[in-house]
Amino acid sequence: MTENRCLLAEAAAAFGDLCYIVDGSRKLSYRQCHHAAASTAAMLHQHAIGPGDLVAISLPPTAEQIVLLHALWRVGAVACPINPAQPTNYTAELLKQIGCRKLVCGSETSSDGLTDRIEKIDLDRIVDLNRGSVSDNEYTIDFDQPATVLFTSGSTGKPKGVQHRYGSHLCSALGSNRNIRLDRTSRWHLSLPLFHVGGLAILFRTALAGAAVVISEKEASLGAVIQRESITHLSLVMTQLFRLLEDDSAIGQLSQLKAILLGGGPIGHRLIKKALDHRLPIHTSYGLTEMASQVTTTGFNVTPRELLSSGQLLESRELKIDDGGRILVRGETLFSGYRVSDRLEQPFDTEGWFRTSDLGRLDESGNLHLIGRADNLFISGGENVQPEVIEAAVTDLTNSGQVIVVPVPDREFGQRPFCFIDGTFDPQSLASKLRERLPAFMLPIRCEAWPREAAGTGVKASRAELTRLAARLYAERT
Repeated sequence: MTENRCLLAEAAAAFGDLCYIVDGSRKLSYRQCHHAAASTAAMLHQHAIGPGDLVAISLPPTAEQIVLLHALWRVGAVACPINPAQPTNYTAELLKQIGCRKLVCGSETSSDGLTDRIEKIDLDRIVDLNRGSVSDNEYTIDFDQPATVLFTSGSTGKPKGVQHRYGSHLCSALGSNRNIRLDRTSRWHLSLPLFHVGGLAILFRTALAGAAVVISEKEASLGAVIQRESITHLSLVMTQLFRLLEDDSAIGQLSQLKAILLGGGPIGHRLIKKALDHRLPIHTSYGLTEMASQVTTTGFNVTPRELLSSGQLLESRELKIDDGGRILVRGETLFSGYRVSDRLEQPFDTEGWFRTSDLGRLDESGNLHLIGRADNLFISGGENVQPEVIEAAVTDLTNSGQVIVVPVPDREFGQRPFCFIDGTFDPQSLASKLRERLPAFMLPIRCEAWPREAAGTGVKASRAELTRLAARLYAERT
């Protein structure tokens, strides 16, 4: 698809003084954001930032960061949002990997760990939300223009830089909005970080509909934010939903929402049932960074059985399952490739399909059911072990928000499953119940409480990190 379109300029013309960003006590209209993006674009030019330049952004979510993103796309630059909580030297490694030499951050951010090749630019030098205004000139952005490099979660290894076109983000949002409706009264809470594709997608969905994106203080209770800011839509991963359902005061607020989009991995059946018992308007989904967020999602008024799936295909996407159970995807939302320095690695077959590491099946109604990840599978005593099968059983038997099973080296069996549980459980009782549900080779050699050092600040825990920790714990105690 080749088109020219500037989403923020169109939204400013269509929605004018309607609120686009709520950031604490600050409320910015579409027109204000459009003007601020134009003045920020002028400042970017002064810093020699233009078409094709990669610009990393290491910031907490703010109105300034959202305006900066729109300004970067306006000048043809490529935004590379990264986790501001990660160590600076790790950030430097990621930027070297994708060939990025400019970093926008807060003035308090230390330069320690950054190389001389990375130019550090303070946010307040280029973004001023009150800096002048511009005429309503027509601005357009090429759909095929590179717009972002987003790092995969790194749950199974080193993160990769996923490059997307401006058009792939727009098509993703259009398909999402036709399934989960938004209007000018809608308010979508930014409960996922902007360095995660699920957070970034909210900016596009809201701007297409004249809705507002709401940023709240990190310490604020989500239940209180929902009530105070009249939130209507919410994106959550499993751990976030679990913690909210443990808070009786938040459940009443959640039930007032119009839609709760669940993603970031399979959601436990027990948790879905609990959400339905409280009449929460949940939508289960399957998505990945390489497809600019959602691929499949359940709609409204679906059955509880359908909500145990990841839903049906959204428009502008294609999906199929190969003979080995692998999920293959393509379509208008597909990424351009993995960014490696100044080139793109394009892992597509001759027909344009991207072969994911996810395993799944389609039922007779076209709903996708996730089985697990092919690269998580390991062999124990000659038997194939899919960790997600064990994780689902443990989740159903415990009061847990997250369960991850990883392999540990074992002299007799080669590898054995080792389980980390984020929640309360009784080891003996759990072991007894698991013996009734799982074959012997799938029984965890040990179940451990969730380690503090693995909490992280991202959306997903790192399996690679937990695998290393499990191996150390198992070696120390055997």
